[in-house]
Amino acid sequence: KLTNWNGTCFMVDNNFNEVLAWSQEQGLMLHASIERLCVDGVYGMYAASDIPKNTVLSHYPKENLLPLLEDVKYPENTPFRSKYIHAAAKELSKGESSWGFMKGLYSDDFIKNTNVYYFSEDDFKFLEKISATLYNFIRMYRARNESFINAMCDFDKDLDRASLEKIIFNVNYRSWGNVGFVPIFDMFNHSDLYGLQLHENKDKVFLASTVDYKKGDQIWISYGQKDIYNHAINYGYFDSDGKHFIDFGLRVSQSAENEFQKKIFGYVKNKYQVSAYNSNDGSIHYQLLQGSAFLMDYAPNCNLIDFIRDVSYGTKEELSSRQSPPFRFRARMLQYIDGLNSANKIDEYSIDDFPEKMKHFYHMLKKEKSMLNRNREWVMTIAAPTLSTTAC
Repeated sequence: KLTNWNGTCFMVDNNFNEVLAWSQEQGLMLHASIERLCVDGVYGMYAASDIPKNTVLSHYPKENLLPLLEDVKYPENTPFRSKYIHAAAKELSKGESSWGFMKGLYSDDFIKNTNVYYFSEDDFKFLEKISATLYNFIRMYRARNESFINAMCDFDKDLDRASLEKIIFNVNYRSWGNVGFVPIFDMFNHSDLYGLQLHENKDKVFLASTVDYKKGDQIWISYGQKDIYNHAINYGYFDSDGKHFIDFGLRVSQSAENEFQKKIFGYVKNKYQVSAYNSNDGSIHYQLLQGSAFLMDYAPNCNLIDFIRDVSYGTKEELSSRQSPPFRFRARMLQYIDGLNSANKIDEYSIDDFPEKMKHFYHMLKKEKSMLNRNREWVMTIAAPTLSTTAC
């Protein structure tokens, strides 16, 4: 079940028929056997008849995607996303003459009633009591977006702030990597397990079926894997049955205070992608970069297992031989899992305690708690007696 701010609809209609007609004039092809339906209060794209595997479901010409503003001189190394948001905000500010896709954007009211950027201080205080980690994630999300909005408005004094905010959060919800908005493609719902990836060739972007669809099957896309918190924050909904992961690098940092710990840091920084900084007391603080080491549904991934082994060496001999007793791994792993678990107080609350716009966070925190407990069970019953000290 997809759970979001109102507990019923994952997506609003977004002027679908109007945007579809405009998109087809621009060269969109949508397979004749695909229809948009509202099932159990949820809009989605469905197979109206059987569709075989390897069928192109939709394609759109690249030449009719919203272009960047070639005449604007951006600072060196400005990423595509920033340029795209600027171009889209300028286009939106044209009003009725803007790119036809803009009519399908989520409305200002919808965004302000759902996006955590607009949460009140009372909302933040409520979440802080339940999960300090989630509270910090949302605070950082808000600060990053506020900084970006201010910087963009400083860069372009004529930019309409309301248009910019509307575009930023629609980009967060609905755009595709280094392509941006693709009309109608974003009307497919997301699934971690069954979602389709965007493909492109020289002239087009397209979606192609990877399985055989039967009449009545919902056709899904994938937004790509994100940390469990970032998914709920960025998209404003949560699917408890989806495949999720907890990004270790976003949550846990290490400190190297003595000579031996700094030797361990010297070893791991050459083996893994880490960020690090020196503190005034001479210690080094470091953590894995996001996207590399995860707690999965039932166990850590191999990269996290290897990393924990490597930061758990207890003597110079263990570091030199790259061998350590399994109990060190178990103790360090449990320390991290129990620390994350203690920050999640969701078991002290019921879903009725949550306002409508936050109910997806209730389900997300329950899923996180379940994942942490299963990972703890894995450490206790599987990892300790059987883990070798070689690579995962």
